[in-house]
Amino acid sequence: MWKPKPRAARDHWDGPEYEEWLRSDPVEPSKLLKISANVFDEKGGLVIYTANQWDLEWISLTDYQPPSEEAEPGPDSQGITDDNVPF
Repeated sequence: MWKPKPRAARDHWDGPEYEEWLRSDPVEPSKLLKISANVFDEKGGLVIYTANQWDLEWISLTDYQPPSEEAEPGPDSQGITDDNVPF
């Protein structure tokens, strides 16, 4: 099932000139669908383009590898321990 990427979680995504959707499937590789915002009008409907006006780069479909969900580095990963805190 395709799901739009939530706007609040787009820090690591392309800018607002693209709308992005993810498809997660336990069997198939995850996919990322990117569609240029130029394809949509101000109400979210599709804009009509002729074949001569169309740009193939406006839409892309690629395999998607989710970013690793590693924890934020803690004090121990920076060499700070209870033994060397200056206070």
